[in-house]
Amino acid sequence: MAGGHEFRQKSGDRMRFKVMHKISDYKKRFGTHMCIGCGRCDDACPEYISYINCINKLSKKLGDKDE
Repeated sequence: MAGGHEFRQKSGDRMRFKVMHKISDYKKRFGTHMCIGCGRCDDACPEYISYINCINKLSKKLGDKDE
């Protein structure tokens, strides 16, 4: 973020916000999912975090309620 500001101090909080925005918040606002599951973000992540695995884990925890 510009100026070095961080609204979410922990990396886990930042990751949670990113995931929730792409699969939940965006759908509530616009009626469609932002993530299409292509996997390009997995390839580009410098920390080797699998975004697809994060979504799948979240989906299992929520019981696929958001479909």
